[in-house]
Amino acid sequence: MALKSSLLGRGYCPRRSPECAGIAGFFAGLALAAAAVCAPLFVAQGAPLATQHQTNRKAETSRAFRGKLPITELNEDEATLHALNRLAFGPRPGDVERVKQMGLEKWIDLQLHPERIDDSALEARLQQYPAIGMSTEQLLARYPRPNQQQQQQRQARQRGDAPEMANRPQEIVLELSEAKFTRAIYSERQLQEVMADFWFNHFNVFAGKGPERWFLPSYERDVIRPHTLGKFRELLYATAKSPAMLFYLDNWLSVDPKAFAEHQAEVQARRQRFVVLFGGDPNMVAMRQNPNAPGQGQQNAQQRRG
Repeated sequence: MALKSSLLGRGYCPRRSPECAGIAGFFAGLALAAAAVCAPLFVAQGAPLATQHQTNRKAETSRAFRGKLPITELNEDEATLHALNRLAFGPRPGDVERVKQMGLEKWIDLQLHPERIDDSALEARLQQYPAIGMSTEQLLARYPRPNQQQQQQRQARQRGDAPEMANRPQEIVLELSEAKFTRAIYSERQLQEVMADFWFNHFNVFAGKGPERWFLPSYERDVIRPHTLGKFRELLYATAKSPAMLFYLDNWLSVDPKAFAEHQAEVQARRQRFVVLFGGDPNMVAMRQNPNAPGQGQQNAQQRRG
């Protein structure tokens, strides 16, 4: 009994009685309430230290580095990495040091004017991909369609010549893909390459549809790349009129030989109704009917003077 009394005096509850469970729950709830009340105070006490740290970081960016850029929360290394990850394909070895030495504002301005950047080293590397510089006609001659290859090989066998192994059309897409990776890695005009990749994906065409793969090099070279940093309206018009997009959207099938004649007849009928309802100068109506007729303008002028 003495041992049992001592345990009870120390807070021991035999067989986990409901009274002891209630007391334990009360103290647990009290501890949680105290933590919830004190947490904002701890955060508030730490706020001045965070603000002071941010203030110190503002002074780490020099005016020569940032120029007029509103950099307030990043130091020079962080700002450089942020720009290279957003405006380029990420930092290459030595890029961070070059940007910091040049200044971030000057680097961005140079990227916005790619014509000022010497990219001759990249051009030398791209020589191993001849398909990206060929016209559609040259590509069809170098990479004939499968039915043309079979016909050429059949004709060669009939002549008794050994059939030549023609280049596969799949190599066009392969060279385009390899050239894209080469530009992303080695080009100094990083922003232009990022935008070229963005717009090429935005105005996308399917290489596996019909003759699209023979249109792709010209589409990227002559339509997308000249407008990467230009006006969107000009880029939109250029893509809409390109053979690659016209075939991809089946616009080459939207042809009606009678459409023009029907349009001309409708316009003429409207003019006649206008004259009947509102009247008008017959000479002007005749000139509108055939303004390019020989002597039509001179005849109308003489009639008006008479």
